[in-house]
Amino acid sequence: MVQGAFDDYDTFLRKYLMYARTFNPIISDEAREMLNEYWINMGSVGVRGLPRKLESLESAAIALAKLKLKNVVEAEDVTEIMEFYNLILLHFRQSAAVSRNPRIIAYEECVDVLEL
Repeated sequence: MVQGAFDDYDTFLRKYLMYARTFNPIISDEAREMLNEYWINMGSVGVRGLPRKLESLESAAIALAKLKLKNVVEAEDVTEIMEFYNLILLHFRQSAAVSRNPRIIAYEECVDVLEL
């Protein structure tokens, strides 16, 4: 075995994953709304098996938050999951529009109104 910076990487990774499992993140309201909108978009483009898709999206978002050692699934995490899921859908020649953060949409609408 070559000596270097990653000698104990396996041990570190095991400990990191064990620690990450102790987190029990909840999905924020913004993130849940984004997931629901994405799920609806998936249905509109004809993705099959929709009832289980929302559950898998939520599980993936929670898993990502655990890996990031977070207690709350945020909009950025959900965006990452939606983009990843679109990569999977591309293999089936399908794609769904990635929903945007409602806070950013509201901000942009307020700026547009104020500019008038």
